[in-house]
Amino acid sequence: MGGEPRQPQRPHREGEARARGREPTWGGFLPQFLGFELCQKILDVLTSTDEPAYLGDEALRVLRNQRDNHAEVLKPGRGGVKFDGDEIRWWTFAAGRINSTLRYALQALNAEWRVVPDNFLVKIRGGLQAGPVPRCRSAPR
Repeated sequence: MGGEPRQPQRPHREGEARARGREPTWGGFLPQFLGFELCQKILDVLTSTDEPAYLGDEALRVLRNQRDNHAEVLKPGRGGVKFDGDEIRWWTFAAGRINSTLRYALQALNAEWRVVPDNFLVKIRGGLQAGPVPRCRSAPR
């Protein structure tokens, strides 16, 4: 284990990694999925009317804004689904790994669908037919 000591790496400037033949990653890191428990806690906070006393004015404003933004899809009975033109957003708050599993299940139902998961929702695009619920071309086997 001889050789010279390893030098600490400094952050790369924008475009520097590409100039050296490597493609830089998004924001310098790969996005990570959150855990199920954390996503469910975020859902609890968004659906609650509690305003924690330890939040400052700006944090309370942000919390109220997020609750307002999600109010439509978090109403009881809606199932967390929003139909928006050629896209369906299914708000699961189930975390990235579970939503990735749902992606594969949904794509098995209809190969025309482009399914994009993240920590909080699953987006379905393409091949959507008119009507409130997309129809499958064939039943699962």
